[in-house]
Amino acid sequence: MLQVLLVDDDVNMLDLLRMLVPWEKYGYEIMGSVQNGKDALSLIMKTMPDLIITDVKMPVMDGLSFCSNVRQLRDDIPIILLSAYEDMETARLALKFNVTEYMLKPLTPQNIDLLCQILQELAHNYEQQTFFSSICSIPNRQKEITARLKASDSEWFQKFFATFTNCTSIPFQAIQATCFVMVRLLYTGFPNASILIAEQNDAISQCTTKLEMVSLIAELYNQVINTYSKKPLSADYQKNIFQQIYNYTNKNYMLPDCGVAMISERFHFSPDHINRLFHRYTGETLNAYINKKKMEYALELLKNPKLSINEVASLSGFQNQNYFSRVFRKKMQITPTEYRLQILLNSTDE
Repeated sequence: MLQVLLVDDDVNMLDLLRMLVPWEKYGYEIMGSVQNGKDALSLIMKTMPDLIITDVKMPVMDGLSFCSNVRQLRDDIPIILLSAYEDMETARLALKFNVTEYMLKPLTPQNIDLLCQILQELAHNYEQQTFFSSICSIPNRQKEITARLKASDSEWFQKFFATFTNCTSIPFQAIQATCFVMVRLLYTGFPNASILIAEQNDAISQCTTKLEMVSLIAELYNQVINTYSKKPLSADYQKNIFQQIYNYTNKNYMLPDCGVAMISERFHFSPDHINRLFHRYTGETLNAYINKKKMEYALELLKNPKLSINEVASLSGFQNQNYFSRVFRKKMQITPTEYRLQILLNSTDE
């Protein structure tokens, strides 16, 4: 279970956090709750939590001073900052201290939902980080990989690489370091191992995206296992990445800035790689797919006479009404207004 530290001088707030958030559901447990930053630091010196949730305004040591002290000890621990009112200076300092989330009190149902989403995402990120760090730093984990490789255990590697390619939250340098270890594990014991390792390490160094690196490693292991067992791995590792992008796109296509540039930044892969990957599984580029989804949504919205054309354009994710009308006319050969009129006439005829 991931350990959470709660810091707030309001005892009622601490009780609400304990009761309203389903901590165990997301893999967390509360390691302690204290009422000021000084006591929280004393607790951290004994046991470092996996997540800190702290108020801003507290006696003895306030939340921002506490965050500053925490960052001197650890720069990667997630911190969620709570505040009773919106303050630009507090928000600026929260950014300076690399705070994960800055939330306003009170704990409304919407804020609880947001907190639960954050907990779920942080737990997923923690699992990914643990997975990758174990490959680099735990000898028994490396021995397991080597043993499975010698046994040509394709089913085990199918599951392994499903996680290995799901690396969006892992920093580029950490992925690269892990790939170097994977190459060493793969070729140790081979004739001319040092030459093979050097060649593949050079290939990894030439990669510009995380997708390139993890795909390269998956292919190398696939080749070696296939050579030994004559059974190729059945998993399509890049499909795992595609599915994540596809699911995200279907949930967010109506956002005005949703496009290959935004998704490239979100998933830390180059736009060219994302477009090639998307085309491989759908037969079209990502932007073409997004525009198609926007248009399908706009056609549905136009059935609602209470929405203006401008509102339909905005809700569908188009930049403005004029651009929407141009795209619509090019696609449908009529204007949005004419399309709505057709719908009205058809319903009257029925």
